[in-house]
Amino acid sequence: MANAIATAAVGKRYRPHFVQQIETPEGEVIRSETPEVMGELKVRATTLREIRDALRDVVNTERGTGKKARLTQVEVAGKTGTSQVVTLGKERLKRRRFVAAS
Repeated sequence: MANAIATAAVGKRYRPHFVQQIETPEGEVIRSETPEVMGELKVRATTLREIRDALRDVVNTERGTGKKARLTQVEVAGKTGTSQVVTLGKERLKRRRFVAAS
């Protein structure tokens, strides 16, 4: 899900990795990973901008459903959603998810 949201936000799908760079305490780079593009969305730049704005609004506006994820020093964008809703009689059980990027 995070990869899909990131792809929609920037228009490219990258191979996931956890570490971008490893440095010594003195700042010498021991290892650096170059992002590998695995695919691109064929959409207009204006469409990508609208997607990014919508993801940003989820967290950074008062009407956003992800406003509890807002941070003061980092701009966060995200996608909320209920991935599963099960109704058992009168009771509804929900499994909520949130995916974020900064």
